[in-house]
Amino acid sequence: MLEAVRRAPDPIRIPDAAITKFDDRVTVDGIAHWVERTARAGALFSEVHAPFVQTSPVGGTEDLAVDVRIVAVRDDGSAVTPTTASPPPRTGSL
Repeated sequence: MLEAVRRAPDPIRIPDAAITKFDDRVTVDGIAHWVERTARAGALFSEVHAPFVQTSPVGGTEDLAVDVRIVAVRDDGSAVTPTTASPPPRTGSL
């Protein structure tokens, strides 16, 4: 994990319009809805077109940051080597 953090590109800032600031914390507007939607779809924020996601200019991976804290990492899978293995079947529900 530390190596991934060290080698990762600089975070891409979430637009200020998508952030609500409180006295001692910040939150991404509608984040609970978007987390549930991505979990149910088994998708990335970018795949469900969450309004706070910005496209990385270089592809690959990008971090989503609020102020200076990384809150999520997007990986488009371009560095994954294809295999013939099938993913395990999904069981249960969210």
